[in-house]
Amino acid sequence: MKAGAIYFGWFLLVMLGLTGSGPAAPRAGAPADRTGARGLSDSTSPYLRRHAADLVQWRGWGPAAFAEAAAKDRVIFLSIGYSACHWCHVMQRDNFANPKTAALLNKTFVNILIDREQFPEVDRIYQHAAERMGLPYGWPLNFFLTPKGIPLYAGTYFPPKPRMGLPAFTVIARIVATSYRHEREIVETQGAGLVASLHAAIADQTGRLSEEGLRDAAEKLLASVDRRSGGFGDAMKFTHFPSVTALWRAYLRTGKTRSREAVALTLRGMTRGGLYDHIGGGFARFAIDPEWEIPHFEKMLDTNAQAVELMTAVWRETRDPALERRIEETAGFIIRELGHKGSAFKAGLDSDGETGEGAYYVWRAAEIDKLLAAEAPLFKQAFGIEPAGNWVDGLNILRRTKADDEAIAKELGIPVTALWPRLRDMLGRLRAARAKRPRPFTDNKILADWNGRAIAALVEAGPAIPPPPPRPPAFDRPAWLDRARKAYGFVVRHLSIKGRLAHSWYKGIAEPGARLGDYAEMMRAALILHQATGEDAYLADAKRWLKEAASLRDPGKDGYFLVGADEGGPLPRLKLGFDALMPSANAVMAANLGTLHLLTGDARYRKQAEAILTLFFWAARQEPLTYGALLNAGDLLLNGTRVVIIGHREETGTKALLKTAWRTSLAGRVITNVASDAARRPARWMKDLRRIQGKPTAFLCAETTCSAPMTDAAALHRELLKFRRAK
Repeated sequence: MKAGAIYFGWFLLVMLGLTGSGPAAPRAGAPADRTGARGLSDSTSPYLRRHAADLVQWRGWGPAAFAEAAAKDRVIFLSIGYSACHWCHVMQRDNFANPKTAALLNKTFVNILIDREQFPEVDRIYQHAAERMGLPYGWPLNFFLTPKGIPLYAGTYFPPKPRMGLPAFTVIARIVATSYRHEREIVETQGAGLVASLHAAIADQTGRLSEEGLRDAAEKLLASVDRRSGGFGDAMKFTHFPSVTALWRAYLRTGKTRSREAVALTLRGMTRGGLYDHIGGGFARFAIDPEWEIPHFEKMLDTNAQAVELMTAVWRETRDPALERRIEETAGFIIRELGHKGSAFKAGLDSDGETGEGAYYVWRAAEIDKLLAAEAPLFKQAFGIEPAGNWVDGLNILRRTKADDEAIAKELGIPVTALWPRLRDMLGRLRAARAKRPRPFTDNKILADWNGRAIAALVEAGPAIPPPPPRPPAFDRPAWLDRARKAYGFVVRHLSIKGRLAHSWYKGIAEPGARLGDYAEMMRAALILHQATGEDAYLADAKRWLKEAASLRDPGKDGYFLVGADEGGPLPRLKLGFDALMPSANAVMAANLGTLHLLTGDARYRKQAEAILTLFFWAARQEPLTYGALLNAGDLLLNGTRVVIIGHREETGTKALLKTAWRTSLAGRVITNVASDAARRPARWMKDLRRIQGKPTAFLCAETTCSAPMTDAAALHRELLKFRRAK
């Protein structure tokens, strides 16, 4: 490796840490190695447990491993992966269980293995370091570092022998070790001179939140939409849910149909392609082709929670029955397959089955012929099943991207509305057959941030999405809301250490060190539960999460660091505003603060939210695809709407008004239900709002100015639609 490559690796790590303080030595009193004493077989990460039989001598992430590397003057080999990752399994089988490769790693390096879901902040830093270095990134991410954490070289899967255009892993490892020994002075001398100049550039990253900025970002997002299949780009397709949501909110805000059409096209591709599990419900994490047809088969909680939220937001406007089915099926998948003993939710399902990648999900045409007999031709036409397979080795992925329902129905001589019931029955028969296959490995750990996102998704969908007939009155999905409440209660009870939030839980053990994402997502869940139930205890919890997160707040420059000051490791504490697989925690926190302001009228919350948005808004305007959540938080702050309903929740009129508020498409709406005229008001500006004609009454308010009172649900619906653009 050339010296310039090493120099560039250091340059990029510091650039990523612009709002941090530069690499530091492990801090005294920091937590011990998270794997260390217990060993992989006793780890609280199922991913690490699966590596317990590796021949590589793994260390856990923490100060002990870096201290060992410094003492032995060795390069660190860092491997980041997770349980559901197919190529992580291949890397393990080909290299970490290979005696020759393991011997080289053990002799030459200090080897650290990380579950990215337990250390999302470490994963984020090094993923972006690899990206900016122009090197492959994704999972597994395999990084060579100096004992101070400075990147030397990175890649994803490395083969044991030269193939796929890649050299053998052992060749790469030897080159890196040799380069470090002979070029160390260049790394340390040139790298140190970069810190001051890069810190000086921080002032240029801020920008003022504005409607103009939101419009500019939306136009840039539109320009990057794939006009053929939806989504962004023309190769591998990630869901980018926050940015798709930003386009949807741009439509609601402006009425421009181009944004609406882009979202509809994207959802059509996602929900009809192989990305979606047409048999069991739920989405894979991403597609490896531009048409959403070939998934990376892992099915994760974070992905599906975000999918439910986006689809619910769009369904409120379109009432699309196909989208309604996808919401019901995906929520069902979360509850049925990721549910932990009727309460919280597990991390996800593996991409691999017993016989290889996607084995649980794919079909041979002959299998379908046998199961469906005379109806097999219809099913194969509707789901793109080919005799020779539509994927690899004669295997088929169910997908509807090329199916023309109108043409199929016409050919059968039936109304198009009659097609789906027939397909649903056939899917049921395949579901029963698939249930007999060995299930993919389930990662059973419970993550606070992912559960917070899932709780919020179920609460948002519960009051909005009606169930199949017969439909109960008022809040139509009580089971979803009930399950969300139980999951919330589990996190509060079990992911807690000495009264403070923990990040993960596995088999009765909670891991310390909550990240910003944990506080932000659980606070968001509490705020949405408060609006759905009217219970003040959830509002109090939200304020408690905010208070706990204060230790992560940067007192001098606003915004929040990802982890606490007592977290071990050589990396700086970072403040990041861009999205990864989950929305940016700083963006979620800004939206939470904006919601608290709308609920309570306390201007201090709005001021804190504005400070976060200012910190990242310039970057969001330049790169909206990676800052979708920040744009959505900005929209809430500029255009948030208060829906105030005066009336007891048991009253028929109150139920009708609440249902309308939940089902009407209005981004940034915050619902407050006050039981009666005599009830205590959460904000002073509400004191003059009263019932009229003795009936439950609704008001729409922007800041402290409210509409005329409404007692009729239909009138409230009409005003909500007008109100979203009148502001």
